[in-house]
Amino acid sequence: MELTRRAFLRSAAGASALLSLDRLVIGLARRGPEALAAPLPLPDYRSWEDVYRAKWAWDKVVRSSHWVNCWYQAHCAWNVYVKDGMVWREEQAADYPQVRPDVSDFNPRGCQKGACFSERMYDPTRVKFPLKRVGERGSGKWQRISWEQALNEIADSVIDTIVQEGTDRVIWDLGPGISLGTQTAGQGRLRALLDCTSST
Repeated sequence: MELTRRAFLRSAAGASALLSLDRLVIGLARRGPEALAAPLPLPDYRSWEDVYRAKWAWDKVVRSSHWVNCWYQAHCAWNVYVKDGMVWREEQAADYPQVRPDVSDFNPRGCQKGACFSERMYDPTRVKFPLKRVGERGSGKWQRISWEQALNEIADSVIDTIVQEGTDRVIWDLGPGISLGTQTAGQGRLRALLDCTSST
């Protein structure tokens, strides 16, 4: 006899139901004959409803944005729903004004990378403090150090390189080169004062 997938699933479902009923009857029989005659208690389905409703409950809504690798339209406006001091969910603010009547407005503005930003923010693998490599490069062995130690070691390395090899040997790498605001201004000012090289 050829066993089809449908026939297998039908048989498996039937066997599973029989085993479940057997376990139920055996469990009731152990409690005594009155348990067999009593109606089964109805399950309490309110718990999942409460969990679902909690998804739509929050303490406050605040305005925020995300530090992601966008370019000219970086930092879209988002409404952030906060519950117990944590971001519960995020929505595009969608309140950008229309700049010209012949051009569609920008609403809603915000990408999927921004929509999942809070998941990145609370991810257990997110680096939140300085780490120093203690094993071979690529071994993934790191040791947590203080901010003071991290900044001192970086400063010492920069000074040693300038003294021993010259200012052009200190190279500032901006990654994708789309950092904006005071972070880039401060880094650019220090690079200019030290007469260093930029990779961008």
